Amino acid sequence: RLVLDATIRRGTSWSARQRWRPRDRSQYDGRMGMGLEERTKICKLIEAVIAADGVIALEEREFLLRVARRFEIPYELTEIGPIGDDGPLSDPGRASALLRQLSPDNQARVMALLVESAVTDGEVHPTERTLLMVAAAALDIDAAAVEERIARRLAHVRSGG
Repeated sequence: RLVLDATIRRGTSWSARQRWRPRDRSQYDGRMGMGLEERTKICKLIEAVIAADGVIALEEREFLLRVARRFEIPYELTEIGPIGDDGPLSDPGRASALLRQLSPDNQARVMALLVESAVTDGEVHPTERTLLMVAAAALDIDAAAVEERIARRLAHVRSGG
């Protein structure tokens, strides 16, 4: 659902959203048509956002594990510690370089996942916000649109949704 939310324009009816989904769920593998390397990069970016404030809350850890399962990232990569060999991407420059390596078709969806990961614990720490703004700049996404999305998603999370 997170991925769909990022790709559907505001005002699209629920029936239009359901028409977008394949009728046969076996056609949809949850990996957004990406290889393991690109899916691992996305998990590293999510990890960078949730670790940016120095504390990984239980909700954030569960979010990362859900995404990793959905992307079919091997269990040992998610349980050993930082995903991949280089560790988390705490440096905004490294994070933006990695974002630009992703396929253009998936960049907006990844941005939506990054925002979702930042708001999962009900607050967005200034360092998390900085990473999100750097990511938006790297992808030529308007900062005001990202701020609006953060506010909407925070309100949703805080309301218990």
